[in-house]
Amino acid sequence: MSNPSNRASMRGQLTLRGVVIGVLGCVIITASSAYTALKMGALPWPIVFAAVISLFFLKLMGNASLNEANVTHTIMSAGAMVAGGLAFTIPGAWMLGYADQISWLDMFIVALAGTILGLLATALIHRHFIVDAALEFPTGNAAAQTLRATEAGGKTGKQLFGSMALAGIYSVLRDALGIVPSMLCTLNIPGVTFGIYNSPMLLSVGFLVGFAPVAFWFAGALLGNFGIIVGGTAAGLFDVMTAQGIVKSLGMGLMMGFGVAVVLKDILPQVAGIVRGLAADSSTDTDEQSLISGSLKLDAGIIGLGAAAIAVVIAIALDLG
Repeated sequence: MSNPSNRASMRGQLTLRGVVIGVLGCVIITASSAYTALKMGALPWPIVFAAVISLFFLKLMGNASLNEANVTHTIMSAGAMVAGGLAFTIPGAWMLGYADQISWLDMFIVALAGTILGLLATALIHRHFIVDAALEFPTGNAAAQTLRATEAGGKTGKQLFGSMALAGIYSVLRDALGIVPSMLCTLNIPGVTFGIYNSPMLLSVGFLVGFAPVAFWFAGALLGNFGIIVGGTAAGLFDVMTAQGIVKSLGMGLMMGFGVAVVLKDILPQVAGIVRGLAADSSTDTDEQSLISGSLKLDAGIIGLGAAAIAVVIAIALDLG
């Protein structure tokens, strides 16, 4: 049975003004994030910035709820995700000499297809990682706390925006004026860039993530820089360039390995649960395994139709056989 109050609640979250603000912000963030990724080889996630900007513009247009701001900043910050997919893959076509064979329309179709397939895959793993596993998600929690503090105002809001102002001033002193050094305790070792990056943002991220993950990252940095590069070259096993390549390959291999493990351990069982639920007798209550809509059959239809539609669009637009 339909739930009128639920529909009313959804109308309060997904609004026309929120979509317009989110889309305009998404265009700007996509462009700036793509430039940052190509310039620096890294992609900072602008979720907190998007949360503050979304709530600011919504407030200018009248009363705004935290749920509306949450949906708006999600639309806006999605631009960084799309930019990462473009900036770290499309340049490969130029490097391989295929630039003349790929049009802007081809890139748009591939980006659109990847985004939709990513949404479908995210829907499959949402319940496990968000609801059941209750992982930390530090940037998401930071954005949520930012929205709450902005809405609450008072002492909490003053602390939030005061700390943001101090971080901004510190960054200007470091990057624009050069008064504060960007790196501390650097070591002059061939092939190793090791030091403490003087960044308020990284301090806050470390605080949000906690000691254990930061300790693992630090141990990995020690192993890669001093174990493989310094130790390996000192032992005569390989030169500095080869050691640096090994460290980069190990990092990429770990990321890909964890990705495969997530698919095998977490995503495939979810798909199997949907299949079992569809195969079960319709009188049995299996909808507690639903991942998206509340109904297993509707879930399967959404995922199946979405994947099929993307396959048809790619085949036609890219002139595949």
